[in-house]
Amino acid sequence: MATRIRDVKNEDDMQRVIDDFITTGYVVKEQGQNSTMMQKHTWGTAIGWIVAILLGIITGIFTVGIGFLVFVIGYLVFAHYTAPKVMLRIRGQQGSVAAIVAD
Repeated sequence: MATRIRDVKNEDDMQRVIDDFITTGYVVKEQGQNSTMMQKHTWGTAIGWIVAILLGIITGIFTVGIGFLVFVIGYLVFAHYTAPKVMLRIRGQQGSVAAIVAD
């Protein structure tokens, strides 16, 4: 899943937005001076779990339970690592860096 980028005006706004995202279930993955990477803390949706469990049961019958573990653990890992990500950055910082590199 693509990372969303959200620009904020200053450090106070960034802290307020970080608090809002934490309230909605995101966790801070990386934090720098001018940017913060956040990811939704999720282990999947209900329908995803139902499908994974049903497929696991069907294949588990023929593989002595190994198929069940593969589907359930596979979905758990997939859902965790493809969770939505948001990058917060202070507006204006990116432009000044680009100007320095261009010179």
